[in-house]
Amino acid sequence: MPSLISFDEATHTYTDQHGRAVPSVTQALAVLDSYRGIPAHVLEKAAQRGTAVHKAVELHLQGDLDELSMDPDVADYFYAYWKFERETGYRPEHSELRVFSTKFRYAGTLDLAGPDPVSKRGEAIIDIKTSRELMPSVGPQLAAYEKAYRESLGVNPKKKLKRYGLLLKSDGTYELKPYDGTADFSLFLACLTVCNYQEK
Repeated sequence: MPSLISFDEATHTYTDQHGRAVPSVTQALAVLDSYRGIPAHVLEKAAQRGTAVHKAVELHLQGDLDELSMDPDVADYFYAYWKFERETGYRPEHSELRVFSTKFRYAGTLDLAGPDPVSKRGEAIIDIKTSRELMPSVGPQLAAYEKAYRESLGVNPKKKLKRYGLLLKSDGTYELKPYDGTADFSLFLACLTVCNYQEK
């Protein structure tokens, strides 16, 4: 089912097989995170750094990362991921996976999916963050990814999936936080409704 959705990296937009725009998970949840008072150039730099860190992790998992070519600022966050990987033995089955919910009509790119890094039993999905802290949108974001992941890959709805936010820090450390809020997906759907209304 991931092939039913297309992604334009330049505009960060998703379209379905008919060429119609599909809201993204992060687009729907933008209303939850307030960056009021933070200068635009600071936000832009943080966004670029986050993208670069995600790319470094992706290349690392593919065995194609040239660590010597990394910007030092990016490297600090990457080594936080490397520390997480080394301490937990984590190796994902999926990285940067496009997922699409035809039922609720939204799409997104799931950072990591694979074995539960804590219990070592069952499966988990993980979202990587490089912000100063884990923002309020992380729980609903992970819940939305889980629903779309299950739908896209045909995962049994009764199968347990853990959800984690992985905060990579500039000092090379990390925080792995579980998210299991039962209202998280309902909150995401409320945000998605607002997003769709605004688009109309």
